[in-house]
Amino acid sequence: MNKEVVEEEVSTNENQAKNKQRKANHFKCTVCGYQTLRRSTIKQHINSVHLSIKNHKCTLCDFKTAQKSYLKHHMNVIHLGQRNHKCDQCNFEAYQKSSITKHVNHVHLDIKKHKCTYCDYRTPQRSVLKTHIDAIHLGLKNYKCDQCDYQTTLRRSLKVHTEAKHLGIKNHKCTYCDYKANLKSSLNKHVNSVHLNNRCFKCDHCDYHASLKVTLKAHIKRAHLDTKEYKCSECDFETAQKRELELHMDSIHLGMENHKCSQCDYQSINKCLLETHVNTKHLGIKNYKCTHCSYVANLKSDLTKHSNSVHLNVKIFNCSYCDYQGSKRAAVRRHIKSVHLHIKDFECSQCDYKATKKRFLDSHMRRLHK
Repeated sequence: MNKEVVEEEVSTNENQAKNKQRKANHFKCTVCGYQTLRRSTIKQHINSVHLSIKNHKCTLCDFKTAQKSYLKHHMNVIHLGQRNHKCDQCNFEAYQKSSITKHVNHVHLDIKKHKCTYCDYRTPQRSVLKTHIDAIHLGLKNYKCDQCDYQTTLRRSLKVHTEAKHLGIKNHKCTYCDYKANLKSSLNKHVNSVHLNNRCFKCDHCDYHASLKVTLKAHIKRAHLDTKEYKCSECDFETAQKRELELHMDSIHLGMENHKCSQCDYQSINKCLLETHVNTKHLGIKNYKCTHCSYVANLKSDLTKHSNSVHLNVKIFNCSYCDYQGSKRAAVRRHIKSVHLHIKDFECSQCDYKATKKRFLDSHMRRLHK
């Protein structure tokens, strides 16, 4: 037999034996089945994942971690601002070269090699796939808040929830106004939508644009699908938004009205709504200015409605009887009442004449009674 062939076969057998030995020497977590070649790694895994022991603390902020390498990474990235590796296709910078590789694969090459076995979902990261399966298909919510009923599939989501809801921690401040957020992503969304007016999410059914993806989804459900998936268990109230259902339950059925106006009898369960009430009704503050005309509004939603109806001519509300479309829900309601239901709400005080619109009544008064 050829000497090179023999040497290659011996080398292959040795590698196979080494691989078997490595597998035999795996250290396994008795709680979840995690395996590793190092005993110290198992100890770190148990301390960080199952016992939540974080012995390594940052001297500059409240950050804690179970591994020294994570603390070093935190110091270099957050406090020293080290970004040694740059993407050659955009301005993205990272502390680790592996982060650049993941960025390129995900953003520029759109490589998503990890596929869900239950649906068509794909992702470039195995950990994200696991989270997807746990949350969407298995419905696992292993992280529970010890102060309320909140549950989540992600530990960081629980941390964000605790800081925002129970501790009131909001470290990210807007440079344009007094807004504060507990997440940097929330601050970015605020700046883009409120101050920069970036509306990059376009509706496929009409000319509507939104600054947030969740706002676009709510628009489609409300305007085009008429979906009201959130239903009150106590009455017939239905809504397309979960927050509206929560407010309905608190105010109508639980009678929660904790925030009271000092100038009138107005009460609200929401502090922001009370502030809006004071600013609009008592102070007359109108911070939202139209960029096309002199119109000013005290609510951002009112400015959006004004822009859509007056300047953009966006008609997102459809009549259920004909092809009529309106820029305002109230306009569609008036159309249905007058054209299809023939309801005449405007009555003449001097004769039996009735009209579906006020301008018709005004014309009648000028023509016959003046």
